[in-house]
Amino acid sequence: MAEAFVGKWQVDLGSTTGLEDFGAAIGFSAERIETYRKLSYTIEFAGSGDTYTATVAFDAPGIPAQSYSFTIGTTFDYNSIDGTKPKLTITLEGGKFVESYQLNDKEWQTVREVSGTTMTSTTTHTGKSVVQKLNKV
Repeated sequence: MAEAFVGKWQVDLGSTTGLEDFGAAIGFSAERIETYRKLSYTIEFAGSGDTYTATVAFDAPGIPAQSYSFTIGTTFDYNSIDGTKPKLTITLEGGKFVESYQLNDKEWQTVREVSGTTMTSTTTHTGKSVVQKLNKV
């Protein structure tokens, strides 16, 4: 089922909703919210079975591409673009990638689901969510 995620996906910034409320809930400054509003990226998933690699390329100066490998259900140290290093566990639940992050006393979750050539990514912290659509390229 996770094979539906394999491929390259481009974020559609115009479809993003909830960024202000989510950003405020997780403690982002107004500047950081504005940075994320403009942050265009692609994410590419490769792999099969329980082992995958994700490569994220940002269309912004000074933000290098990042790549990480994961085994479904295994927690690992994730290096975020803002320099934080949350613990991340990715599971497969009902055909969806569920990414559970923990950084000190903060926890948040991203649920990714694919329908045709569109991936919906919903990131939630304390009941506030940001939703992004990504198109397969």
